[in-house]
Amino acid sequence: MLYLFFKIQLGTRVVRGPHWNHKSEDNGEGFLGTIVALCHSDRTIQVIWDTGRGGKYRADPNQYDLRLFDNAPTDQLHQNTICFSCRESPIYGMKWTCTKCNINLCTQCYMDDYHDVEHIFERTVTSESRRFKVRPRKRSTEKIAAKGIFVGAEVVGGPYLNRNDDHNTDVGYVEQITNWKNKYQRGIVRVFWKNTEIENIHRLGAEGCVDIVCSRLTENATWGNYYPDHLPVIDFEYMCSNTPVSVFSGAGKKKEQTESS
Repeated sequence: MLYLFFKIQLGTRVVRGPHWNHKSEDNGEGFLGTIVALCHSDRTIQVIWDTGRGGKYRADPNQYDLRLFDNAPTDQLHQNTICFSCRESPIYGMKWTCTKCNINLCTQCYMDDYHDVEHIFERTVTSESRRFKVRPRKRSTEKIAAKGIFVGAEVVGGPYLNRNDDHNTDVGYVEQITNWKNKYQRGIVRVFWKNTEIENIHRLGAEGCVDIVCSRLTENATWGNYYPDHLPVIDFEYMCSNTPVSVFSGAGKKKEQTESS
């Protein structure tokens, strides 16, 4: 089950993998987390789950605790490609190519069963990696709801939020999953903070950081369903600990100003 030839960076969004043995530390199958650090001494990967819990997870043969859900927050993209369904161009994160029709889908459209589900697709994790053939979606009976910090989620300040930030004691609501200056696709979250009535953007994967977490374990905001066995496992040998220089600065503004602009 070893999927090779691609680098995984800090900030990658993950879900539990095939050898998961950590009970409900992730708050249940389907909840997302973010890779924030590597531990070379015991070859584990540190993840902060969207619910705020954190842990260290195995990433070696027969001990794959994690699967890669989305690497778009690490600036992975496929130049000169377009999603056959939603027309996203270029395609960010993983790319899915139909071997029969030679068309490409983004992860969202692939998991939403666009194009013929009986066709075989090849998954490309990064622009430098090899394609990996997956079985037809028609033959994959298990689909899991992806849950966590998505539009509508209620959030609070997380471990990477500046301690002096006014939002540390506030509750907010996710309005958009977005980017910052065309970087960190799906690694930036736009939040409306209830008490201060300020709209701000925060990191969720961008620069390997997690600025916000869910305010409750019962959060049910969802991305949609995904095929877990179509996602690659996270292998420690192919982790990259390099992170970009921090240049991000969230810009807060009054909600009424946003609406009137």
